[in-house]
Amino acid sequence: MAARASGAAPRVTLSKSTRPEDFRDFYWLKQELLDFCRAQGLAASGGKRELAERIEHFLRTGQRLRAASRPSPETAAARRVNATPAAALAMTTRAPAGFRCTQEARQFFERHLGKRFRFTVPLQDFIKAHPGVSFRQIADEWQRQDALRRAGTWRPEIAPQFEYNQFTRDYHADPRNQGKTHRDCLEAWNRVRARRGEHKYRPRR
Repeated sequence: MAARASGAAPRVTLSKSTRPEDFRDFYWLKQELLDFCRAQGLAASGGKRELAERIEHFLRTGQRLRAASRPSPETAAARRVNATPAAALAMTTRAPAGFRCTQEARQFFERHLGKRFRFTVPLQDFIKAHPGVSFRQIADEWQRQDALRRAGTWRPEIAPQFEYNQFTRDYHADPRNQGKTHRDCLEAWNRVRARRGEHKYRPRR
């Protein structure tokens, strides 16, 4: 077997009676987390990590954490930017905490940087780590990352919540998997994600 996990216990069903330890040990699709939050009256906003933390808190304490009824000034500022048409955006526009990579923002950057522009995961990480960053700084960071990618001198780290992406990279990096297809990788991933424990690729010894 090309990959292994730390245990072979069957995957549990996510419900309000799921033990926090079981929830933490298994892999969950974002849609499963969203469905659970909506069914249990939990806030369904945010990324996968935020959803998982909210669910684990609920399973441990029974407390339902909801989104604030009144947005903070930072949230209000982000909503204004997120709703701004592409034509009204400028390099001096700032991306506050809560900024979303909208179609309008993408169109703005495509107009200035070309059709190759994408809100890649590393670029999104840069924006989140620098609340209030200007669109000029975002453009500069995109060009820096893109130059390194094209030169083949940079492989960005994959955030811990993107376990499938990391598994795929590690699977295909293993010389023993040379010639294996994406389907082979997906089958190995499905075996690992159905098990308890970490969901990392482990070469066969």
